[in-house]
Amino acid sequence: MKPMLKLILKPVAIAAIGLAALVVAGVITVPPAARAAVESGSEFAFGVPATIGSIKASPGLSTTTLGFSDYEIESPDGFEEPLLTFGHFEVGVGTRSLVGNVKELGVLEIEDVQLTILQKGLRSNLAPVVAQLRSLAERSGEGEAPGNEGGPEGVDDGPKGPGPRLKVGRVRIAGIRARLKVDGIPGVQPVDETVELPTLERDWSSDSGEEGFTVADLSAHLLEELEISALEGLRGEVPDEVLDAVAKGLEGGLEGILDGASQELEGILGEKAGELLDSGSGLFGGR
Repeated sequence: MKPMLKLILKPVAIAAIGLAALVVAGVITVPPAARAAVESGSEFAFGVPATIGSIKASPGLSTTTLGFSDYEIESPDGFEEPLLTFGHFEVGVGTRSLVGNVKELGVLEIEDVQLTILQKGLRSNLAPVVAQLRSLAERSGEGEAPGNEGGPEGVDDGPKGPGPRLKVGRVRIAGIRARLKVDGIPGVQPVDETVELPTLERDWSSDSGEEGFTVADLSAHLLEELEISALEGLRGEVPDEVLDAVAKGLEGGLEGILDGASQELEGILGEKAGELLDSGSGLFGGR
């Protein structure tokens, strides 16, 4: 082989070997790291276990595409059905950002989504999760790094921490179903209704900013969008008093529903007491 040709082919061969190494390293290391980050970050955010069925990675020079299947967020103890499931979601991550502190997510595509809202008497599978997310948001707003209480500043990505920071771009959620099952609330009729919801498309570039979301932040945004869309979609499909009771419970926790039920019961007892006094007044000469 001529010396000049060798000089040309050598850097090409080195580049090819480097690219092959990148692809191999990405295929081997990205899925386990992504699984650990999403599962631990989701559990930290929602306060309940989260699992992913499978992950596939397609590394590239500029973008590495990650595909997740069968992502499931469980309900709190006492509820058998999962709170939230994603059949499939896919995201493109800037390949260079994989080794940085902030992962750059271009487009997040989510398909085949099921949100299940269960209300058993005064117990809800969604209210404790909403309370957990609000608590994290308040602590973050006060300048406290969630999951890092008492630890060194900036160290917040342990097994139970919020995970890496994510710079999010466009989000598209399609194939959404919402189920509402309510039973055992005093004065509210039982319902079990499932509705199909329209596709949601959002741009969260400005929300995530340059520093990015934590996985907890992203989880809160996703659940908030789905919760609002679900309650809007169920309006007209179930009685308004049912949705009002559920919404009140989410805003004020279980005490909100209890207070409403107690007030209604007091009103009924007051009316019955008045009727009894009126019917018995004749025994004492009338009034």
